[in-house]
Amino acid sequence: MVWGNFFKRLFSKDEVNVNLSEVHHQEAENKHSQEILDKVNSLSIDLEGLSLEKIESESETINSYLKALMRDIIKYSDLMDNKERQLLTVRAISGKIKVITQHCLELKNLLAHLENRYYSFLIDLLTELNKSLNNDEISVMIQDLEKEKSSIAELDTKLTRIMVYDALFNPDKTAEYEGEIKKEVIKRELHTNINELTSHLLNEIISKSMGLKNKIRKQDYSSKVKSVLNISQMA
Repeated sequence: MVWGNFFKRLFSKDEVNVNLSEVHHQEAENKHSQEILDKVNSLSIDLEGLSLEKIESESETINSYLKALMRDIIKYSDLMDNKERQLLTVRAISGKIKVITQHCLELKNLLAHLENRYYSFLIDLLTELNKSLNNDEISVMIQDLEKEKSSIAELDTKLTRIMVYDALFNPDKTAEYEGEIKKEVIKRELHTNINELTSHLLNEIISKSMGLKNKIRKQDYSSKVKSVLNISQMA
């Protein structure tokens, strides 16, 4: 009679319901943990596909031509009384702007790919991940990425400002290109745009210690998030 009551309690409906509830709860937790792990692993990016070397190379080329262009602009200002030599400088300015514009366009395309494939991708994934985690350290990561992405957008704007001069200084596009060059040199806004772009390229892209390529290569967001969440690096 005693053993009968024992087995009755052991396999009672209430006990079975409790056990099933615990199993379902554990299964839900395991599924949630796996979803988080999958998202964290997705933070690993193939850096070779970001064309970081090409971005650096194009930036160095643009920077070199900008320096040469500035020298021509200064020379142009010093030749106001020598029309013949000034005309040669005008042609040099026009030619350099054309080459700079071609490289600016290439760099803008590379930056657009980087912004989409790297910054937007990581920001969106970390934001989605942090909806359930609400982790302060991950929030800081998102803020840092958004700041870097904003810097890329600023660089794109500065490239566009320089590219505008191709339409003004190109004899194939503007009949009065010589007058446009003179007007822009006198205004000195061109000087400002060149200096701002040069500074941005040198400090944010080309710099060997703090440049874009090294900055991205040093950041492994999958490993950083695993460390924050105490997830095994082998997971």
